[in-house]
Amino acid sequence: LVGLVIGLLCSFLFKNTRISDHPTYELALLFLFAYGSYAMAESMDLSGIMSLFFCGVVLAHYNSYNLSETSQVTAEVIFLSIAQVAETFVFLYMGMGFFTGRFSGWSTAFIAIAICSCLFARIFNTFPISFVANYTRKVKIPLRMQFVIWFAGLRGAIAFALSQNMPGKHKD
Repeated sequence: LVGLVIGLLCSFLFKNTRISDHPTYELALLFLFAYGSYAMAESMDLSGIMSLFFCGVVLAHYNSYNLSETSQVTAEVIFLSIAQVAETFVFLYMGMGFFTGRFSGWSTAFIAIAICSCLFARIFNTFPISFVANYTRKVKIPLRMQFVIWFAGLRGAIAFALSQNMPGKHKD
């Protein structure tokens, strides 16, 4: 909810002002609103990551048309670069955690059950939702694309990043 509200506020501000005459300030405000969404949610003991995600969705849908052409191109390149660097750091962190020996024991059964649970959960979400979406769409989502959607959600960087905020004795 925090991310939605801040994203809509940013979109309203950009639409009803002449900020597009100043691309530098436009990009700075875009970053500040995104970070403000994260910080506001964290200060309210909510998930800053989820707030940032929903703020990004709202900004991509409503605010990209309010940006000047220069800012649209620049923001796209900057955000893609930052996303790539952040994802690389998460995977590096995961790898370092694996090789530093923080894991005291392995449970092969748990690993197999976790992987199967993720696969089945994705199957029971992706295909029924795609079926419902195809019911109302003119351009249908083909079965091959549904398999890509099903498999693409199993990368794990976001889940790992969220697990680092997990309270309790099972954090590590």
